[in-house]
Amino acid sequence: MPEIKDGDLYSYATISVESHGFMVRTNHEFMYPVETSDWLGVELRVNPPGHHNNVSVRPDQLNQIVWDDRNRNGSSGYVFVYRSGKSEAEVLEMIRPQLQEYLKRRKEAYRTLVLHADEMISNLDEPMPSGDYICATGFAGKK
Repeated sequence: MPEIKDGDLYSYATISVESHGFMVRTNHEFMYPVETSDWLGVELRVNPPGHHNNVSVRPDQLNQIVWDDRNRNGSSGYVFVYRSGKSEAEVLEMIRPQLQEYLKRRKEAYRTLVLHADEMISNLDEPMPSGDYICATGFAGKK
């Protein structure tokens, strides 16, 4: 990991992943000075100091797609912080393999969800025991 010091210029891209698609905004033309601290890690001074909408990541999260902590409203937003000076194409090439891996994991999670739902539905096709409640669980390893 390169040495990071206060005042270094970094940029960031935002990645929004929804059920219907994804969008990457590289923001490559903007360069922000950083402040480093034990508490905030690497904070890009996107807004005035101390403003809650500044972008912060741990130093080991540079050049990594990570959850954008500013998205507390439940959206599927990620951020990718990198040293400034890269073109849009370079940034997209840095993001591409990580986004592919993330989407593969997401696809697998959806497959597991569908498998569990199918197994729960099949449990309802069988006669139900008498009792106060019905319980059905799926097992990811079951085929």
